[in-house]
Amino acid sequence: MRLFSGWRPERVEVASPLPAAEAVRCLALGVASWRDGVFGPGPGEPRLVVGRVTSHWLILSTRRPGVRNGWSPVLHGQVVPDGTGSRFVGTIGWHPLARAFTVVALVVSAAMVAVIETQVVWPHVGHRPSTGAAVGVLGLAAFSLALPAFASLLGVADGEYLCRWVATVLEEDASAGSAR
Repeated sequence: MRLFSGWRPERVEVASPLPAAEAVRCLALGVASWRDGVFGPGPGEPRLVVGRVTSHWLILSTRRPGVRNGWSPVLHGQVVPDGTGSRFVGTIGWHPLARAFTVVALVVSAAMVAVIETQVVWPHVGHRPSTGAAVGVLGLAAFSLALPAFASLLGVADGEYLCRWVATVLEEDASAGSAR
């Protein structure tokens, strides 16, 4: 996942030698409930994978100590049978509410920029223009783009962590099962 890639979810596939039911059980064992993830892990503790895993679908996210990020990626998917093993098939990207908020914020900001430009800056062309209004317009536009960009950048590591975590759980538990 890269900057703003959460806007358009990416496909994720992970093969596992485990049967689908066993793979779902292994994933469920490592996931904390949303309620447990409200405050996230304590300082110094690793990321906490939170979500819900059922036999038909799963939805996962991460919590880091002291970090709240609405643009952190969410992993949606399911474990499907694949020959003698299984395959996790899903997508990772921003939560739909984060996408909706971003669209609304950008549209409102663009409308405000247009109104300020037409009502404050343009009437003064040829006269002494309002420097404060022009700076305010540029600041608003920059903030509207910078907030989701910065938050998305912080979420890139969370997305990579989630993908690695799913792959690790499905591979480690398979090798542990064969060693028994």
